[in-house]
Amino acid sequence: TTSKYGCIDTFSKWVVVLDTPKVNFQYTNKCFPEDIELEFLSNKRNSYLKNINWDFSDGTTSSGFSVVKSVLNPGNYLAKVSVIDSMGCTSVGTVYFKSFKNLKVSFTGNVSYLTVDKVVVDFQYVKEDSVTYWWQSPNGTLLNGKTPFKDTLTTKSKFCYTLIGTTVNNCSDTSTKCYNKGLYIDPISSWCYGATGKNIYPYIKIENSIAADTNCTLNLIATTNDSVKPLLGMKFNNGTIPPYFPCGSHKIKLILKDGRTDSFNIIINCNPKVKINTTDTQMCKNAKLLFNGIASSQNNDTSQINFIWKFNNQTNYVNGSTVSNIPLGPADTLIKLIGLDKISQCIDSVTFRIKSIDTPSISSKVNSVCFGEISDSYVTGVTSPSSINSWLWEISDGSKFNTKDWNQIFTNPGKYSYNLTVVSTNGCIAKNPSTFFEVYPLPIADFSITIDSSLYNQYSIELNYIPTLNDNIYWSSDVFGNIKNQNKFRFNTNRVGDLCYKLNVINQYKCNDSVVKCHTLESKQLEEIYIPNTFTPNNSELNDEFKPFVSHKLGKYKLKIYNKWGELIFVSENQENGWNGIYMDKLVPDGSYIFTISGRYPSGKAFHEKGVVQLFKSEN
Repeated sequence: TTSKYGCIDTFSKWVVVLDTPKVNFQYTNKCFPEDIELEFLSNKRNSYLKNINWDFSDGTTSSGFSVVKSVLNPGNYLAKVSVIDSMGCTSVGTVYFKSFKNLKVSFTGNVSYLTVDKVVVDFQYVKEDSVTYWWQSPNGTLLNGKTPFKDTLTTKSKFCYTLIGTTVNNCSDTSTKCYNKGLYIDPISSWCYGATGKNIYPYIKIENSIAADTNCTLNLIATTNDSVKPLLGMKFNNGTIPPYFPCGSHKIKLILKDGRTDSFNIIINCNPKVKINTTDTQMCKNAKLLFNGIASSQNNDTSQINFIWKFNNQTNYVNGSTVSNIPLGPADTLIKLIGLDKISQCIDSVTFRIKSIDTPSISSKVNSVCFGEISDSYVTGVTSPSSINSWLWEISDGSKFNTKDWNQIFTNPGKYSYNLTVVSTNGCIAKNPSTFFEVYPLPIADFSITIDSSLYNQYSIELNYIPTLNDNIYWSSDVFGNIKNQNKFRFNTNRVGDLCYKLNVINQYKCNDSVVKCHTLESKQLEEIYIPNTFTPNNSELNDEFKPFVSHKLGKYKLKIYNKWGELIFVSENQENGWNGIYMDKLVPDGSYIFTISGRYPSGKAFHEKGVVQLFKSEN
């Protein structure tokens, strides 16, 4: 400040402009009703911040660096956050977050029991859009979430199935249903005449709701299709179970060992009668058999009889009263026919044995070849008996052969099949399963040659082959040597005369084709020489020597340099060696020097050039 008398005084003070806190947020959208955690982030250390207040759009408030927000409904939410630092500076920010609508899954369905330990489930659910579903089986395996869903499992204990649903926002829900699996007894069970283990009994269901009674005790029930047993441990008035129940209706009272009791009725039905209608006692091994079954029942309704055929106690054929194309095994075949009354579930059975006659067993092969080659066949093995009466090869192109081995050239490439049928001396027939072989197509080794003669003193040659899938390509020439697996490439050459190239192509089937192509390059474009008229031998590595420029080898080459008095001062017979301006170990003065150059072009044509070249020690 200055007074009216001109006196001056000064005063200074620093003013600090404080940084306003920046408002940022970190959060993750959640699925309803999960809480959403929101975290406040600032450009200042937390110790500098005084108050952080959250004001949510639903009317609730909170404070602090991080808050956990509970929402009442799914939807979009926002929070306004105000922050005051220790210096009194304030900032306000807004954050938007979501509570995704959650998923609710449920399913319905049925559970049915095929046997005492085999269960079939059939479930359904209402499928929602943009939701991915899985089924979790009792062993924890995740299965395709299709609806309806059917599955079969074997279990004797409690089992559970779970439906899992997940939305695109990773919201998920599960629904689980569990079932108790144990022993079962039907309220009324139908049994068959004779309880000695030779008959098939119906499956018996023991349920949890069993009324109390005290007339008999049941320790174990064991009934299966293949091994039928009576009610073991069942007692009647202190007596053991009789060998069989007579036909009719019987009331059974049970007390289970866990204290549960029940009473139920059983009906003992008479067994059907079955027999096999055949007189053959021997056939060729592996022959296809035809059998007819005949049955009678107590109610004379044979349409209710279900026929179960067993061959060597291994394979079942349930095809009514007639079965055909049954393979006869290598040893004698035991045939068992079981007649099952579908109403009473009672059975009868009969066995029949057929002796097997040796049948030849053959294996063969036809070689796959490249098109144009001879395809031949051979028998890789013949077993019992080795004596074959006739051979018949049938090829898919219609050709046939009646010899053990054959060969021929096929007229077209492609995939072929053949069947081999042989007849042994005892009349048994054996057929080789339909087998495939191929006549592979050949590659076509053809290529184009493109010549570019626009280059100075040389030609640019391009060779181009259009490949097929997985071709191996081999080029060879005395011009460029050997090149592999390039279908198209270019090279430069100053060669003249006839140039030849060989292309060999091997396709993915190892079939090959090759071709050789030649062409002639004229030498007139190559028989040129360029002679500079100045050079600067100053060790700059640029234009330090005088010599002609050619792109080919010259024959009988000679370069001579003369000074202005006609004195020979340099001679070279190597076209790569030029004159560097040195004569008698000294660099000659700037000036004009006379040269002569002679030699022969690659075609044999002679040339002779002379002229004057200027030598400058400096380019300036």
